Order: sequence, then structure tokens, then C-alpha cells
Amino acid sequence: MKNKTENSDLQVSSAKEDAKDSKNEEIQKKPVNSMNSNILSLNMPVIVSAVVAVGIVISIAGSYGVQKYRIKYVIPPQQEKTFLFPFNQKTDSSSSLRNVVNSHYILNFIHVSNPATNLITFSIEKNGTTILPNQLETIENGIPVVFNGGKLTFKYNQLIVGINYFFHANSSITVVIDSLGSAPNRSSDNLTVVISQGDDQILKIPLKSGSRKYFSFPSENGTAFSSEKDIDTQIKSIANSWLDGVNILVPKEFLERLPKAYLEIMEYAYAYVANSLNFIPSAKLIGQYENFTVDQTMFFIQSRNEGFTSFDDQVFPLMTLLKLNHIDTLNILNSWMSTINELGYMGNRFSEAGIVLEKIQSPLLFQLVKEALSTQPKIITKDNQFIEKLEYIAENTWKNSIGPGRLLDVKWMGHSRGIFQLEPATKTGESSFELFCLIGDMCRIMNKVYERVDEYDSKWQQRYLDFEAALPKYWNKELQQYGDLETGKFKPNSSSHALITLSLVNETSEDLTRFLQNIQTDNNFTPLGLQMSEDDGVSVSANYLLLRSLQFYALQSSPAQEMSLQMYSILKNNLAAAIARAYRPEKIFYGKFDRNMRPLGAKEALDGALIFAIMSTPM
Repeated sequence: MKNKTENSDLQVSSAKEDAKDSKNEEIQKKPVNSMNSNILSLNMPVIVSAVVAVGIVISIAGSYGVQKYRIKYVIPPQQEKTFLFPFNQKTDSSSSLRNVVNSHYILNFIHVSNPATNLITFSIEKNGTTILPNQLETIENGIPVVFNGGKLTFKYNQLIVGINYFFHANSSITVVIDSLGSAPNRSSDNLTVVISQGDDQILKIPLKSGSRKYFSFPSENGTAFSSEKDIDTQIKSIANSWLDGVNILVPKEFLERLPKAYLEIMEYAYAYVANSLNFIPSAKLIGQYENFTVDQTMFFIQSRNEGFTSFDDQVFPLMTLLKLNHIDTLNILNSWMSTINELGYMGNRFSEAGIVLEKIQSPLLFQLVKEALSTQPKIITKDNQFIEKLEYIAENTWKNSIGPGRLLDVKWMGHSRGIFQLEPATKTGESSFELFCLIGDMCRIMNKVYERVDEYDSKWQQRYLDFEAALPKYWNKELQQYGDLETGKFKPNSSSHALITLSLVNETSEDLTRFLQNIQTDNNFTPLGLQMSEDDGVSVSANYLLLRSLQFYALQSSPAQEMSLQMYSILKNNLAAAIARAYRPEKIFYGKFDRNMRPLGAKEALDGALIFAIMSTPM
């Protein structure tokens, strides 16, 4: 029994062991339960690391996305409204009163230092109805010295009215009004001059034929003149004072040899430009992202009836203004340059909505700087960040003009004026020779700017050397002329003489004589100078640059000196004669002529006033 029992117990024990082993095998075969607390605690560091890593990736991606969004959509609009140079920088002057252009008033006096206040205006009324300046038969400014006073003459219905005025130290104004001829219907109160200050009417003066009337206003103590005789003496003094400024530019004996008719036209030409000052009290700017208004007074040059399309259009009138008035010239340049923003854009084109900000490409501006270096070098100064502004404009003009092919890939962007006209965008695969020359001259001019202030910038020197090295690529040996490049090959164009026009040929070069001969045999060379085509005619402004270049070569001792002098003398006399002949009948300047000296294009073109710069050159 005992053995049986033991055997039975052994069997039970064996069965239990088998069952236990079987259970262990099942447990071993069973998949691990990840929710087991012991196992979870062992894997926690791995999971946390993974979660943190994913978070970092998401954070970086999110940060990159936000930054990319800011770079594309937030920062540029901010940079568009952030300007690099202070607004409203002006040069001090002895008198801040100026007559500025206005479509409603014949005279519109402002304080340059604070143009939004104390406006004094002169308007014309007929039977109580305002007559606008463009409704007058003629309107003409005289006396170029705008700091002290001036003169305006207009004609309406047989009545000729002359208004002389001069400024006092206390900003009051004395006015003398002369009326000649017959008033309409011989009525003394048919036409009146209305003088106002702001919204308040100061004087209302009937224009009576054969009368002379004297007024001073505002009526303040301290006016310097007590009698009409004193006033007449001062008016005569102001009328003659402009010649004092001209005598600084030109020897007196040279002026004495000029015909009186030319001296009168020179006087009216300069007065025309000097009295074509415009201003906008709060500039409306058209940006790439939005339109906005800035508290900036914009000064610019534009005649009463001539609509400029861009700031480049004022470069040539400023060459005239610069001769005797560097103060207003600097005010205008500072206004223009103050529109440079952090995007590398600058105010350029005019539109009905405002001034359009565009990528900087202003090579023509440096032709004005070139003029200043020779006639008014005192405007080239470190004051008012002037050179810093020039450097920024020059660098961006270079960057925006030079393509991947460097100086063999020079392109107009489509919103800048060249030597002759507003230039369209250069086609893909082409390189503009005219712009290439303007860019090369800009490098040379910047070198001279830094020399003027005893500084040196090797960058512009190297770029000019690069220009000289690239120049032969634009030359065609067979045709013996320069031209554009199209896919790297020569392409003829109408600006093949730009190298001579900008005096970029070395005066000692043996090629100079040949280049001058090429100009004279060109079909587009006329007695007045070069033209782009018969339809476009001869541009006074482009040929002023040619005259300036010929004068330079005529003063150098070289084999081409005599030919340069002969060409200069003929073109100068013919161009001046054409401008004078067109001016006399209507007292109007034109900026273009055909080869037979007949005027073309818009009337009242300020480029025609370059006759002052042409005739004040002592050669």
C-alpha cells in the first residue's frame, strides 16, 4: 500500500511539474505585454528621447517656416517703408522764399525751409472768375536770381502785365505791377490780380492800362525802402545782378562779344529753369507691396506745362540750374535721394497716384555729378551724407545693370533714361552698349568724387579697368564701329557713338580722330548734331553731352584737337541758333529739332533751356 501510495504521489508530483513546465512554456511563447509596469519603466528613457527629438524637429521646421514667412511677407514691406537717409535735408540759403510752379497761380511763394506754411499766391481774375495760367496767351519768367526776387510777364487780350517783386529780410515782399496795352473792353476792373496768404485775401488790384502800382505786404515794420524811387532802383539792381553770377562762369570780355539777343535768351532760359521749382508737401509713394504717404517734402524741377515721366527727366534742367544755383540743386537732389529705402529701391517714375519706388538704376544721374565736378565742385561734400548717397546709388546701379555675363551682359531694366530717351528693358541675350558706356563713365566719375574729398576707393578704379578690358568685345572691325551684343555677337545700334559722347576715348588715343570722322559720316549726323532717327529728331540734351565732350577734346593737345574744335564751334552755333529761332515768336523753348532746324515735340521743354549752358561756355 505504501509503495502504491508513493507511486501515486510521485505521479501527481510529476504531473504538477509537467503542468508547471507547460505553463512556463506558454508564458515564454506569449507576446510581451507593453503595458506591463515593469517593462514600461525600463523603456521610458527611449520613448522620452524619441518624443523630444520629434518635438525639436517640429520646432525647427516651424521656426524655419515662420522665418521664411517673415522673410517673404513681413520684412520686405517693413524695409519698403524704412528709408536709409533723413528726409527734408536742405542747404541753408540767404533767403528761403521761392516762387514754385502751381497750376492755379501765376506766382506761388513758399518758404523752402517750411513749405507747408505762409503760402503767398498771385492769381488772375476776370469778372470774379479765376483765369488759370495755361489760359493766358503768354507767361514768361525773367530775372534768374531767385534768391532776391524776380519778374513775371503775361499777356491776355492785348493787355501785357509785368510783375516785378523782391524779398525783404523779414520775408515781406514788395511788388511793382506795370500794365501796358489795352484791357479787354477798356474796362479797368475787367482783370484783377488777387494776392492771398493762405486762405486770406490780402490785396485785389485792378489792372488798368498804362498804370504802375507799388505794394508791400504783409504790412510789417522794417521794410528797407520808403520811396518808389528806391524800389525802382532795387528792381534794376536785381535785374542786372544775374550777370555777376555769369561772370564767375564766363570772362566778362566773352559776354561782351555775345549779341544782345543771345544774352536776353540766356537770361530767360535760366529764369525759366530757376522758376520751374516744384514741391509736394507730403509725398505719396507707390511701393511693391502697398502705397503709403510719408511726411516728406519732395522738391523737383518741372515746367508748368511739361509732364515729366521720371526723376531722370530733370537731370538736364538741373545741369542748367547748377550753373548759378547750387542750393536749390542740392535741395532737389536730397529730396530724390531721400527716397532710397532698405529694399534698394528709390523714387523714380511719376504716376497719377504718386511716385513709384523701383530698383535703383540711375546712370544718367552721374552725368549731372560730372557737370558739378567741373562747374560747381562745392556740392561734392561729405556733408548731408551726399557722397554716401552717391555710393549707394552707384553700387545698386552697377548691381542691377550687370548680368551673369558681367560686362558683356549689361541690361536696362526698362524704367531709366539713357542719353537719348527712356530706355526699354534690354531683351534676353542682348547687352546694351549705351548702358555699358554710362556704367563705365559712372565708375570713372565715382573715382573723381572720392579724389575730390581726398579719399580713395579701389573698387571703382578696378571696375573702370574691367570696363576698358571689355570694350573691344563691342567693336566690329569690318564696320569700324561699336554696337550692342546679341548672344555675344556684334549688333548695330543707334548709340554707337556713346563712347565719344561721354568723352571715354583717351585724348591721346590714335583712334580719336577716326571716331570723330565716323560721327561726321554717319547718316544720323546733322548740322545740329546726332539724332536717333529722322522721326525722333535732334535732341538738345543728348547733343549737349556731345558738345561737352568735344569741348574737352578741343582743349587737349592731341592730333584730334583741331577737328574737335571745328566740330564744337559749328555744332554749338547751329544748336544755339535753332533754339533761339524757335524761342522768339512765342517765347517758348523746344527740346528737339529736325535736321532743318524746325522745332519738334512738346512746347515749353526745359531741355531747351540748355542754351544757357551752351552759350556760357567760354569757347
